[in-house]
Amino acid sequence: MASRERKPIILSSSFLLLLLPTLAANPYSIWSQSFDSFNYSVISEFAFLHNATINQGVLLVTPDNFGNSLGEPYQSGRVMLKKPFRLWKNKSSSASSKTVASFNSTFVFNTFRLGRPESEGLAFMIALDFEIPTNSDGQWLGLTNSTLDTNPVNQFIAIEFDTAKQSFDPDDNHVGVVVNSVISIKTASLTPLGLNLTEENGASFIAWVEYDGSNRSIKVFVEKEAKGVKPETPVLSYDIDVSKYISETSYFGFSASTGESAELNCVLKWEISVDELPEGASWIKRGMVIGISCFFVLIFIGLLGIFIHRRRKRFVKIEERSFKSTLKRLPGMPREFGFGELKEATGGFAEELKLGQGGFGSVYRGVLKREGEQEMVMAVKKFSREATQGRNDFLAELSVINRLRHKNLVKLQVSANRNSL
Repeated sequence: MASRERKPIILSSSFLLLLLPTLAANPYSIWSQSFDSFNYSVISEFAFLHNATINQGVLLVTPDNFGNSLGEPYQSGRVMLKKPFRLWKNKSSSASSKTVASFNSTFVFNTFRLGRPESEGLAFMIALDFEIPTNSDGQWLGLTNSTLDTNPVNQFIAIEFDTAKQSFDPDDNHVGVVVNSVISIKTASLTPLGLNLTEENGASFIAWVEYDGSNRSIKVFVEKEAKGVKPETPVLSYDIDVSKYISETSYFGFSASTGESAELNCVLKWEISVDELPEGASWIKRGMVIGISCFFVLIFIGLLGIFIHRRRKRFVKIEERSFKSTLKRLPGMPREFGFGELKEATGGFAEELKLGQGGFGSVYRGVLKREGEQEMVMAVKKFSREATQGRNDFLAELSVINRLRHKNLVKLQVSANRNSL
């Protein structure tokens, strides 16, 4: 019977466990798009700057000049996704704190060069607009130029895959985080990992760029496309609040440049996903939905608590009646007296009247006074209930004592039941 009483409680708890993860889920919708190849059917989705183009199913960020043994020197270009993204917003008009979107960008790229070291590299970037600075070839990676470098007006953040060593670079084979400048604020060489961005066999690579808007941190993973498995450890990780450097609404894309020799700066595949931060009215509406949901969860928890309390109380009453009935059925059991009478007889089970303590309770000296009857001096054993087995043992003890007759044993006179005996 006890198991039947508790079963609904278990089912209700299960429902609550299912409900809470739903409320804890990401409150933002996520925009995502995947390009397994690039053909002319998707050309309208991109802005091509300088000599960037689509050719043979890939994004050519700088021109393919391999027809010329030397290549056309000093090229730069950008390919930007035309869709704008709201990447951060103030939580309220007066709040200084901001909500920042998370994003993931995975792409296959190739930076093969003709063997001469005067090539430059490619970058995945977040930019203010579709404009590309003049004279952004060479070491500037299509990001900035000698006049604008380090100027906050640039409003870009990029992950560079650098194939040329400048005076400020660790080597000619590294990944870096750059902000409004080509001088990296964090770099990591790929050479110790056995990766060479300009391998002679023209190998392509996969990059995973993951930004956590909640923790304001970015991670970059790199591996050969032939292997195709994301490494467990990032090549580079860095804590950065993008809202400090880029416009609230910005664009994703790629930039690249070449120096004196040609380099194949191309993107073969691209998959990107971005949190969509809601506009003002939608933001308020979403907050109301979450608030109302939490309100109903609290009501549910309160009702569940009341339900459990009532079930427990009912269960105790059932046990009480069962125990009382068992007492009355004991052979030779005397009639039952009120618990209040025994409590009064022992002075409220006063500690100074306590005679001893056994396995099932304590024994007190008492004097029972009833109108029209002689006072009765007695020993009262108060049973404190714990386990059901202890209660059964106590009932067995009462039955035995009730049958015993001996000059050195106290005769069982009365019994009472109320929470304790």
